[in-house]
Amino acid sequence: MKGIKKLLSYVTKVEYAIMIVAFVAMVAAYFVAVVNRNFIKASMPWTEEVAMYSMIYMAPLGTEVGLRDGTQVAVTAIIEKLHRTTKKVISILKDSAKSSAMILFIIAASTAFSWVFTFSGASQALVNAVISMHLNSALFCFVVAIILLIFGTFMEGTAIAVLLVPVLWPIAQSMGIDVIHFGMIVCISNVVGTMTPPVAVNIFSASTVSGLKMGDIAKAEIPFLIGYVAVFFCCVFSETFCTFLI
Repeated sequence: MKGIKKLLSYVTKVEYAIMIVAFVAMVAAYFVAVVNRNFIKASMPWTEEVAMYSMIYMAPLGTEVGLRDGTQVAVTAIIEKLHRTTKKVISILKDSAKSSAMILFIIAASTAFSWVFTFSGASQALVNAVISMHLNSALFCFVVAIILLIFGTFMEGTAIAVLLVPVLWPIAQSMGIDVIHFGMIVCISNVVGTMTPPVAVNIFSASTVSGLKMGDIAKAEIPFLIGYVAVFFCCVFSETFCTFLI
């Protein structure tokens, strides 16, 4: 037991050290960014990345330490004094904040991954590989849809749009692909991707709100997923299907 207590004490000290370093780094990065933007006006792209990664490390550790050490006791004591209806509202807001924090953490992690993917040059290599295939417009749409679908299984939709659409759309435009058609492919690919593990943001959100297990929700969503996949193929191979209401 003494060994375990010593280990936990050491882990706690490491957690506090990481949080302090992350907080100082985040504040310093934002301060440098503000000073640079208003006075120096030099190229400092690293400030945003430092602040973002500091927040990613600090937020979950701070939440864990706060819940473990009971530092929220003072807030709880105040809530206990409030009217019953007010306490219910605060409880709802607290649950919403927890759910939002977990989902936003997933989005932040996928955004961080997209940044790494971009600056490593992998996204440009992927685009070059698609160009080298010399595909016709139909096959190009299919390949783009599959790429977006794969990325959607472990990245958030906005991150995918920011990462891949700016480099894929000029190619699609040069092939004469309609902008609505291309946009529908991007949207439906992202929707199907967010319903698919390992990230599955939509399933995670539904599980958090309903309290059901993710596995049960995944089983129940299969009929809807089949429908989405059918629409997915219709969007990919039929421009008329995407633009007939225009």
